[in-house]
Amino acid sequence: MIVALSCVLLSAIGARAEEAAAPSKDWKVEAGGDYFTEYIFRGYDVSKNQPLFMPHALLGWKWFTATWYGYYSPWDQPDNKWYYENDFTLDATVKLGKFTLTGGALYYYYPDGKEDGLNTTELYGIVAYDFPLLNPKLSWYQDVDEFHTSYITLSINHPFDVSKPLGLSEGTLTITPSAALNIEMNGWSKYETDSNTDFNDALLGVSANWAINKYLSVHAGVQLAVPMGQLRNSTSQDEEIIGNVGVTLVF
Repeated sequence: MIVALSCVLLSAIGARAEEAAAPSKDWKVEAGGDYFTEYIFRGYDVSKNQPLFMPHALLGWKWFTATWYGYYSPWDQPDNKWYYENDFTLDATVKLGKFTLTGGALYYYYPDGKEDGLNTTELYGIVAYDFPLLNPKLSWYQDVDEFHTSYITLSINHPFDVSKPLGLSEGTLTITPSAALNIEMNGWSKYETDSNTDFNDALLGVSANWAINKYLSVHAGVQLAVPMGQLRNSTSQDEEIIGNVGVTLVF
């Protein structure tokens, strides 16, 4: 799985794409962690309303980026079981005029095996357009291992630098509203292979990022996850509000 607290993850991918257009150096190292009030993955409440702890690490060199995201959540069960998930990605990003193209692979690994999920691999492609207002982006994830399903995201976001009105240095405090519409193909939400295509979920959110210095930043956000289509019809999943706080170190 990859977290459907996706505005955060898609914003991170977008940021990497922008950095690729005008890198200050050939390499980048990043580490950080987030606390989420719950784990909503592609519209579905994986953590059963329990909080999620998500550390991450990133290593970038020129066009290439390797990342690790960990997902740890205390499931509300008699044996006090924890949910464990690790996501590994490797991708490359290039800039072509106003377009930024990213392609890569994502591997989902579950230390507890089938109890938490099936290890599987997705290939993905992302197309972002350098538009002054909404930063439109199209992302396509294609499972090539266990499920052979597809998940498509259409997203927009726009950062507002609110530093100067608050007497801060430019770029210190940024507020970013965002929205995403997600589409499933080949039965993703039912974990079976068929030919259906349907809206799966939508995300509306806003996040704030405070750059303490050039190495350290803290952020917080809130999102509304809205299940749609087959996900709403075949499960008891309702709308969920997700909050998060986190910290990022960049070297």
